Amino acid sequence: MFAPAAPDAHARIALGTTLIALVVLSSATLGGASPTSWTTGQEKDLTGHTFSETSWTAEVSYANGTHGNSTTFGVSYLNKYSTQAFLVNLKVHTGPNGRQSTVPYQMFGLHYNTLLGQEVFIGSILSFLMAFNDTSNGTGPSSGSNGLPDPGLEPVYYIIPFGVSDVAGFEGYAPEVEVEPVSEVSTDHYRFEVHYRNLFAKIIDGNSVIGALLSAALPLYIAKFSELTVRYDITYDHLKGTIAAETFYTLGQVDTLWVLGKETAPRAVLTPSWGIAAVHTVAVFASKDFSFSRASDGVKLKTNIAAPTTDLQMSLGAEKSVFEIGFRGTFDKIDEANGNAVISTDTPAINGIFAARLVDLWLVGAQAPFSLDLFSVFAYALSDANQKQFSSPNDLLTRAASRFTAGVFWYGVSFPSWEGYRIVHDPVYTAHTSFEAKDKVNKITDEGRKRVPDFTLALALLGVAVPAVLVRQRRR
Repeated sequence: MFAPAAPDAHARIALGTTLIALVVLSSATLGGASPTSWTTGQEKDLTGHTFSETSWTAEVSYANGTHGNSTTFGVSYLNKYSTQAFLVNLKVHTGPNGRQSTVPYQMFGLHYNTLLGQEVFIGSILSFLMAFNDTSNGTGPSSGSNGLPDPGLEPVYYIIPFGVSDVAGFEGYAPEVEVEPVSEVSTDHYRFEVHYRNLFAKIIDGNSVIGALLSAALPLYIAKFSELTVRYDITYDHLKGTIAAETFYTLGQVDTLWVLGKETAPRAVLTPSWGIAAVHTVAVFASKDFSFSRASDGVKLKTNIAAPTTDLQMSLGAEKSVFEIGFRGTFDKIDEANGNAVISTDTPAINGIFAARLVDLWLVGAQAPFSLDLFSVFAYALSDANQKQFSSPNDLLTRAASRFTAGVFWYGVSFPSWEGYRIVHDPVYTAHTSFEAKDKVNKITDEGRKRVPDFTLALALLGVAVPAVLVRQRRR
């Protein structure tokens, strides 16, 4: 057991959070902006591998000689059936004094061609969680409950996991990050997996601008939990013409909670009315033909609204479904402090569209510059068409962004009555691609599925929250 935290422990943790936000996710610190030049195979200089290989896992480090900082990333890559999947994750940032810190930043991407030959890039970026005291049904304060977060009508808080070493009272609690090699589970079934251990979580007040600023700058609310594991299972289905990327998260339950600097029993604060939502931020950079709708009925979704939904579907022009996001419908609640006792099973999870708020924009915006720089490298290096149209990843990012429309909306999965325990749940992402032999839509031939000259490039950055609530695999 850890001894009680020394007085400066909370301040040290807060400083670690600030360090990560301002330094680790800064593209300037991590080797500059998007590259202004790129040649085929240049990725080998960075990773020791090329994008023409079937699969690999590598470690990439950046050093800042001036300040004595270094940052290490893990990169996993899969190239199968003319489609590519990749995962970039932050491993650790080391300061000049040897102090280590990390956040579970991850960007999972897919590159493929649709049935009509349109080229698509999809990037899924971990964003944030929202804890909420479910005391409103959406019509007003203290009006009941609806299982969804209702910012402005009930208390809500953002949860940002991170790890930092050399914290007084927690000297043996340095963050550990392990990236598993890309593995082939079975035929046409592959896996990416990253383990984060020894973590804290910064909790930011989402109820007012002043509260957000104070709780972001000061150690007002801190939680501690042992592990976050993120696993992506990628499965190819030739008959359906799809790539399914199924994501599983493991997070130990909250075992310690500090409120206003005072250690507090988690369950004394997180009563049964407290739920948590894995909030996903969708920032779209695409042509005017790009849209999202509900896959079940085709109704287009507008931004900045609050409404329940069970599925999302991305359309490009005449193609009504080139990417879908579906959700499992139930979750289990586990008490890991009591021998992993199952508290409840098959509780309905609620999926919804949420209105964006200022703090949401700030949290996502802090990741955006680096994420776009990173994503532009893959979008350029993996696309022959992009290399013909643009001179470099930086040229693609600069010129394409000016032509595309940008839209942002939030969707998420809500887990009512969370109480700080473990929660089991798993969303599924499905890409509709052109690698299968035949299809039933207009009987398009193999030749017709090849990339067309005037393709539409869709850069969709899907901000996928860290469901600090997903803990073990379960297939239904």
